[in-house]
Amino acid sequence: MAQINLLKQKSPSENLAGVLPKIIANVLVAAVLGLGVYYGWLWYRISQTEHAISSGQQALAKAAESVKDISGREEVYTRQAQLKQYNTLVAGHLYWSHLFPALAAATLKGSSYSSMRVTSEGTLQLSVTLSDLNAVDKYIQVFDQPQFNKYFSNLVVNGLKRTGIGPDSPYDLEARLTFDKSLLNYSWSGLGN
Repeated sequence: MAQINLLKQKSPSENLAGVLPKIIANVLVAAVLGLGVYYGWLWYRISQTEHAISSGQQALAKAAESVKDISGREEVYTRQAQLKQYNTLVAGHLYWSHLFPALAAATLKGSSYSSMRVTSEGTLQLSVTLSDLNAVDKYIQVFDQPQFNKYFSNLVVNGLKRTGIGPDSPYDLEARLTFDKSLLNYSWSGLGN
């Protein structure tokens, strides 16, 4: 014959309510243990770093003591200060002579300059004499070529006029252009970079 189960059955929601606090407690215990391990690892890394810092400071102090015994040490410090000041002065000095080779490379053989005004802001004003209108055209087109317009740009031509009477008389013009101010800085290898 079949037996009747008189024991009270638990529903699934009652089973979860009894197990959920155990799961949460286990997760919290694992988190606390993980946090403890992490702080232990941090303490270990901090002690290693402090040891490395103190070792470095001791080595630095030892090196500073050994430097004091070097003869001529003050002279070396004096020369280093002088070189530093020299480099500062050289870096700040404008070398106008570096402008002339770049300008000569961009100048046509048949042209000549009667006056030149240069500013440290990068403006160059020239009075140019050219043999004919073809030479004027070539002079203007030179500054459109990449090897020359890396140093010179923004060419503006003013006051084109003939200087004399007759078909063979030359032309004068006023040219204003911008030049690369880095041309005025000192460089060891010169302008050919």
